[in-house]
Amino acid sequence: MKVAKLWLKVSSDQYELPLAVADSAVELATLCGVTVNTIYAQMSRVRAGTLSSCPYICVVL
Repeated sequence: MKVAKLWLKVSSDQYELPLAVADSAVELATLCGVTVNTIYAQMSRVRAGTLSSCPYICVVL
């Protein structure tokens, strides 16, 4: 069974309001004007601890 995900770009304040919502990382990258590698790299750096926050979030539904 395939897991449903939503990809979001959120604001950088404490509320993290959604600025863009997409069904895939590729679609979100197109909406935001960045490459998909930018999204994956920033999310990876947060997990590794080199960044404290990331404007991109993947939500599993």
